[in-house]
Amino acid sequence: MSFSHQPTALACLLVAILCFQPAQANTETLNLRLPFNSAPPLPANLIRSAQSAPVLAVNEPRAVSLSLNSTSALQLYLLNTTFDPPRRIARWWSELQRDWQLETRSVRLCWPASHPTDFDLQVYTSPDSSQVPPPLYLAISASPSFVAFPSAEISSPFVPFTLLLEPAHLGGVPESTLPLIGSLLSLLLLLWLTKLPSRVADAFEGLGRAKRRRERSIKVE
Repeated sequence: MSFSHQPTALACLLVAILCFQPAQANTETLNLRLPFNSAPPLPANLIRSAQSAPVLAVNEPRAVSLSLNSTSALQLYLLNTTFDPPRRIARWWSELQRDWQLETRSVRLCWPASHPTDFDLQVYTSPDSSQVPPPLYLAISASPSFVAFPSAEISSPFVPFTLLLEPAHLGGVPESTLPLIGSLLSLLLLLWLTKLPSRVADAFEGLGRAKRRRERSIKVE
């Protein structure tokens, strides 16, 4: 069999795997390259809310909800971007990314597809702080992306969502996706070692040849 069948069989297998993966949620992602100094100052109407804003720390997901109204809803969080990896090799990798100016934090917001909502993530700095770098605030605004009818019983529905602040590697790969990437790479390596795609293609090609032989024998009879 020619080598050209292998990419086709491999692509078909990967597409089949991805198609049968269940859809978990909608996702909104924001990557912050540290030190993040390009954020605008906190708007005046949010300064009072910033005094009591909850802290969003690295690798501490929050399960919260927002009440949507006809205009918009908003929540404010103080971002604690400091993170000390527990393992030595992870600390070495973190320091290396910092030296390369690739140290990044990723904010991920996930909500169920059953709640059609438009989310917007914005980062601000504290306008009256002498700290260097200044504290970062995450503002989450949301609005419904569905049509509300006057007869609806719920005029201000709640949308649940999960908020996660995590390290990102190489400038934008979230740490929580590394196991999935590792699994896909392991699958590709296994397929390459076992030559499974070529064997599957050979099997289908053999079935096609057998079918053509049967058709020719029927025509001869």
